[in-house]
Amino acid sequence: MADQSRRLGVSQPGRSTDDNADCFWGTDLVCYHRVYVLARHSRVPLAVQTCADGKRVRKDNRQADLEALALAARNAGQLREAVRYRYLHSLQLLEKAGLIARTKDKTNMDYLRELGRTGYHQPFASITLQYEYVWYGRMPLSETQYWRVNEAFDDFKNSLPK
Repeated sequence: MADQSRRLGVSQPGRSTDDNADCFWGTDLVCYHRVYVLARHSRVPLAVQTCADGKRVRKDNRQADLEALALAARNAGQLREAVRYRYLHSLQLLEKAGLIARTKDKTNMDYLRELGRTGYHQPFASITLQYEYVWYGRMPLSETQYWRVNEAFDDFKNSLPK
């Protein structure tokens, strides 16, 4: 019973909460893994931009200046949206480089499959995982976390052919 309580992250009398910390993080990892498994088959729809009057407008993200939208979202404190725009911009760059062919019905995993055995597969898989945790997992970001994710997107962008 004590072992089962420990696995579930339930405090036991006479034990500090630090003893249960490893179980708590294990539960988080399981939760994030489930979100990842569900999200990896999700589709990335058109970019959505919020206008000054509060209305949301869908834009075709093939022509949208997603880098500017990411910067505007970051400056407005909308860090999750900034990460989303950075991911969409990464897809734009991959398409421009001729590494993927974007279509409305493809999933993030489809794009990963397209990159196959290229040198871009692993870095793109890494930013895809970060994006999906943040966007589909609705993970709130601190400024520090945002800058780490943003750095990964910058590294990926700089690795692509110009």
